[in-house]
Amino acid sequence: MITKLSTLIGIWKGIGTAHFPTIETTEYIEELEFEFTGDDESIMFDQKTWYRINNEKGKPLHFESGFIIAGSDDTFELLNAQNSNRVEVLKCIRLETGDSKTELTFESKYFGNDERMVKAQREYFINDNIMNFRLSMATQNTPGFQEHLKSVLEKVKS
Repeated sequence: MITKLSTLIGIWKGIGTAHFPTIETTEYIEELEFEFTGDDESIMFDQKTWYRINNEKGKPLHFESGFIIAGSDDTFELLNAQNSNRVEVLKCIRLETGDSKTELTFESKYFGNDERMVKAQREYFINDNIMNFRLSMATQNTPGFQEHLKSVLEKVKS
């Protein structure tokens, strides 16, 4: 079943923007890698971002790693650990696949080590070798659910 997500597999690179009422708007450079983990029904991922300075990598901004795991009930869960100490479990609430298109949405199920979080949603829109990613969230201090991250990535290696 995990092969339904095969369009994710590879190394993706691009740029994005972080914005939220509690932070200064920041542009960043992102690298995102997905790979199958062998015979398991899972995909491992590694996401790294750096401040974007003159279109070059600046200081590290945010790193996270984790897995997308296929469940026995034809669903997927995304589990991640972040360099901010937060851990998350998100459940797939939408999956649409076509020829070279995939649309995938995960919504928060559990947060650990971060009492600020109320809700998070990750959306991946893939068309051929271009991925549009959006992370929206709500926190205790900013309860209105809104976009936090937006990036456009190109697959540079399959």
